Amino acid sequence: MDGTPRTGMQKAGIVVLLLAAVAAAATALVTMGGPGDRAPRTGARYIEQALAGNPVDPSRIGWDETATWTVAMPAPLGLCVLDGGRIAVAGDRVELFAEDGRPVLRSGQLPSAYRAITGAGPGRAFAAASTRVDVLDLTGSEVKVLASLDLAERNVRLDAIARAEHGLFVADAIGRKVWRLLLRDDGSFDPAATPVEFVEGLAVPSTVDLAVAPGGELVTVDPGRFTVQRRDGYGDVVAAFGGHGGGIAEFPGCCNPMAVAVFADGCTVTAEKGLTTTRVKVFDAAGRLRNVVADRDRFDVLPDGPPILLDVAVDARGRVLVLDPHRRQVRVFTERERRK
Repeated sequence: MDGTPRTGMQKAGIVVLLLAAVAAAATALVTMGGPGDRAPRTGARYIEQALAGNPVDPSRIGWDETATWTVAMPAPLGLCVLDGGRIAVAGDRVELFAEDGRPVLRSGQLPSAYRAITGAGPGRAFAAASTRVDVLDLTGSEVKVLASLDLAERNVRLDAIARAEHGLFVADAIGRKVWRLLLRDDGSFDPAATPVEFVEGLAVPSTVDLAVAPGGELVTVDPGRFTVQRRDGYGDVVAAFGGHGGGIAEFPGCCNPMAVAVFADGCTVTAEKGLTTTRVKVFDAAGRLRNVVADRDRFDVLPDGPPILLDVAVDARGRVLVLDPHRRQVRVFTERERRK
């Protein structure tokens, strides 16, 4: 303003203009609709729009679902194939299945839920709770804890576990790193050994996973960077594949992939989460997309809940095993070419 005094008529004009502006803004709000009138992000309109985009060409899907095994526990979290071929599912209980899907063991409720599990030799397993690693005896009718390592003082959340020849790797989502726990020559667990920070600096917005390749390389997912990485004995990345995008060979969303497993021939299985991108894929040893195991239409859409966090494993028969926690199932997929 220039400081010149306003007359009564000028002041009245300003008031009229202000009232007109307020009325126009109110009309615009009514036309646009208030927050209660908008379709929420997880509402029916959003789902319809999201499902309309980027479906997978059916010719790229190379697997059939050949078996489904029901999991008894209410919230299964981790899946693995143990030494000898039995399949283990972990959560607030542990369940074992024979290779043909017959239930072998269904434990009672455990003191804390295991988020991941891996083999530890005949009749045994390593299991990771949020802040603890246990050695489990699975030979009886109940699960016995033989040894434990508590990492609570390190402020961790352990999401994944994998065994190598002389080490046990656990993925820490809070610290965004991988810890290496030493094993004795006989493969037994040494709870007194000091954990080593094997990998640091992962971009982990939510969950993280890892696996060990047949040659001993550590395979990690870096969901914030949308990549799968192979690492040498020093933890350095020697190869990576992936990238962010809507292409079938890429990983979409805010943080993918979320799970990984590796076949004996070096092919890598990945699982993605998301309202329209819950799917499982296979990449060859060079990181090129081989085919799709299961597209989004194989999984339920949960518009009002958290995303479905799949876990994946592979077995000696060449099958892909998918833990579907929403359906409480282990879903078994067989490649069409292998069945011919």
